[in-house]
Amino acid sequence: MNIRYTNPCLDASVPDSPPVRSTRRWLPVILLTLPGLSAAETPPALDDLPPQAAAQAAATPLPAWRPFDGLLRLFGATAPDGLEIRRSVADMHYPGPDLTNYPNSAFTLPRGGIYVEANPGAFTGGSDISRASWAMPYLLRYGLTNDIELRVLSDGLTVESDTVGFAPVGFDTKMHLGVVEYGAFNATIGLEATVQTGKWLASKAFEDGDQYTLNLLIDHFLPGDLSFEWNIGVTRFTSQNQDLFLPSVQWAFQRDIAEDVAVYINGYHGAIPTADITGSGFGTARWPQEQLIGAGAQWIMNERLAFFAGCNWGFTRFSPDYSTNLGFALSL
Repeated sequence: MNIRYTNPCLDASVPDSPPVRSTRRWLPVILLTLPGLSAAETPPALDDLPPQAAAQAAATPLPAWRPFDGLLRLFGATAPDGLEIRRSVADMHYPGPDLTNYPNSAFTLPRGGIYVEANPGAFTGGSDISRASWAMPYLLRYGLTNDIELRVLSDGLTVESDTVGFAPVGFDTKMHLGVVEYGAFNATIGLEATVQTGKWLASKAFEDGDQYTLNLLIDHFLPGDLSFEWNIGVTRFTSQNQDLFLPSVQWAFQRDIAEDVAVYINGYHGAIPTADITGSGFGTARWPQEQLIGAGAQWIMNERLAFFAGCNWGFTRFSPDYSTNLGFALSL
């Protein structure tokens, strides 16, 4: 038996002619089928997809969590099929951390994705309306759907002079609304609504009035691999029997300088950012305006972990002299 494969197109003296005729008969079919198989098995690169679609494509589905099954079995009942919490592992590249810089992106986690973000290196200088402090802000994010994200945020453990305690907790919803493209112009649009409680889970020294914030989130992709994101919104502050409705603008330019390493400049102007609760009130200031500008960097170590650091400087008497961030984001 001749076991050496010989291309019949190159060698006509093949001893076993019937197999050769069989190969010739099926060869056109095989050649026509292979391109289709190759295309079906090769998904588009994530970088070629819009970020919102890339976040969904990069997520790894997990079995749904059914926390009520055991409880209902104790009462002889069975949980309905829809009573479950969807889970997936979201890639850290898509959509990426929100605590890295001031503005929040218009992109949301895929359905079932969870991010835990924390900033244990948050040092803030004093101003006319606040004292120098250290805090450990955190942000918990969950993808309710592919376009709606539920969030819990706080300044966490806080130290001001000789006062130590916990800042109040806030609840937030972020929605991805869509993409607008016109020629070379592009804008990704989102909306974020926050209720910052004044007392919930807060230490007595850090209790304050409730705050309500509505922000429009906009992202642009610019030439030269540069991204520009900005938020514009209004916050209602209630402090020391005063109601203040103050606009705010937060912005950042960001660019990758190496694989998974990005640098940025950012700033905010107007009202205190949503998660910044000092508990010290506004004193006699009727229109406290803050202006801060700074820079920093972000390193996405892998699909599950990222680190970020930055420093900002204030330019008004109501602004902190400086503020720093040194933190991480983890995809669960």
